[in-house]
Amino acid sequence: MPKVQLSTSIKRCRKSITLETKLEVLLRIEAGERIVEICKAMGLAKSTIQTIRDKKEEIKAYSQSAAHTNVARLTRQRYWVIEKMEKLLFIWIQDNNKRKIPMNQMTIQQKALSIFENLKNDHTDESVKDVTFQSSRGWFEKFKNRFNLRISVFLLLLDPMQDDSHLKSIANILCTGSDVML
Repeated sequence: MPKVQLSTSIKRCRKSITLETKLEVLLRIEAGERIVEICKAMGLAKSTIQTIRDKKEEIKAYSQSAAHTNVARLTRQRYWVIEKMEKLLFIWIQDNNKRKIPMNQMTIQQKALSIFENLKNDHTDESVKDVTFQSSRGWFEKFKNRFNLRISVFLLLLDPMQDDSHLKSIANILCTGSDVML
């Protein structure tokens, strides 16, 4: 009987690495030190060292503008027009819930694009003209988390021969409560 080998490796916890540490890694790489040696000396995974090496230009640019090198996370500033669009979209979703209008992900994403384009066209700010927005699935998931939206999904098998009044009653049943219905 062949032996089955069980994995005893423990999943490592994700940790933030300071900008200072990243700069030290870059200095060692530029000095010609091998990645394996850097891993052992600094206690970092090989993939982490490789990612730092691949993002060298981004890290160096940030380090020149950063006030403190002991910051652990590089953050990206969100544009005000996108934040305003998300607030308006949330108000629209709440309004549709109060009126018991069912919505799906595609409808919400289309409305987000529509609101964004309206905001962008209404402002004469040159900085706003360069801002782009894609209402992707990833954006939608993050939007739900930011606004603490709970989406209820119901799969309905409906008889195609039934009249529209049946569909309206099902929509009314699904829209009761405070959840957005997909």
